[in-house]
Amino acid sequence: MLELTQRQIEFNELRIQMGLPIDEDMFKRKVPVAFKKQQMTKAEFTTYKIGKINQKAQDFQSFDLLFHQHEGLEAECLIDCEVFILDGQNAVRIAYLKAVYEAVEERIQILILYVCPKWQNQKIGSRLYQQFEHFCLANFRFKSITGDLKYWTNHHERERFYQSLGFDVFSDFDPQTMNKIEKCW
Repeated sequence: MLELTQRQIEFNELRIQMGLPIDEDMFKRKVPVAFKKQQMTKAEFTTYKIGKINQKAQDFQSFDLLFHQHEGLEAECLIDCEVFILDGQNAVRIAYLKAVYEAVEERIQILILYVCPKWQNQKIGSRLYQQFEHFCLANFRFKSITGDLKYWTNHHERERFYQSLGFDVFSDFDPQTMNKIEKCW
């Protein structure tokens, strides 16, 4: 049986209140579930790209940057952004951003932004976010981009990363734990 910390217990209580199942595996994971299948053959990748907007941005010279806009509930839209590198006969996902556009609140909520550890500190996360922001500005009406930083981790690098992108990083419950980001227009 997994021994949960007080913060993990509080997090799971919040999930129960929201009608979501308890996720004990979340606290053992080193990478997001999206990275369980991060490599595919070129043929699989070609099929995977169907229906997605493929952008070859100048600053992603050797990468494929995919955007996928899922139609969601009324006035909401899920946005997936992925960065793949073509490595020999395989395409490997090295970075991922998932967000939701909330028209009523006029905001975009970042759900996750992750870069594989091997590719971190190479400006890939920054460039992914900048392309994401450019895509959102061209396709949605919003006043802010926000996000929740998972409070059971305390990474100052993560805070500096978001601050370098122009976000305000703050806490809504504990001054020692920065758990919110917001960038307003």
